[in-house]
Amino acid sequence: MYGTTYHKRVHIAYASFPSALGAVCCARSERGLVALDLDASPAVFAQRLLARGFIPAFDADALPDVAAQIEEYAAGERRAFDIPLDLSHLTPFRQEVIRAVCAIPYGEWRSYGRIAEAIGRPRAARAAGTAMATCPISLIVPCHRVVRAGVTPKTASGDAGERARLALIRFERRVARELL
Repeated sequence: MYGTTYHKRVHIAYASFPSALGAVCCARSERGLVALDLDASPAVFAQRLLARGFIPAFDADALPDVAAQIEEYAAGERRAFDIPLDLSHLTPFRQEVIRAVCAIPYGEWRSYGRIAEAIGRPRAARAAGTAMATCPISLIVPCHRVVRAGVTPKTASGDAGERARLALIRFERRVARELL
């Protein structure tokens, strides 16, 4: 589901906790965060981790910094996350796309085409879209800030995933205006 894994079987800790944004499941290797899902059950999340070649072990206390930063974000008190990411299990292309997406400022958005241009691959818009659709670290990697060409935060048509992304962009824009 999340692309080819490029690592040996790595032991990781994962946790689940409620948040203002819904249930959160996340996992961390020794290097950093490898996965985060909103609204996934811990059992489904663990199966996804296994399918990606990880050896997950539940540890309810493994990721308190992630929980705290997500709550700060949901309260409008945090604009950027400072959680180390472990992207070593992703292809080099997906790593490039994620780095470009992490550079999008709070409250702004980019099209898949602009992300492809930002990494020097202007013909790879569709591949950038696939990389975002399968990004294993949602929210911390602000995938919601990447939309199809022609979509703006004022449009709410499309599937539930697109509406959720646009709702997060609208939230960020409202918070950014309130802080001016």
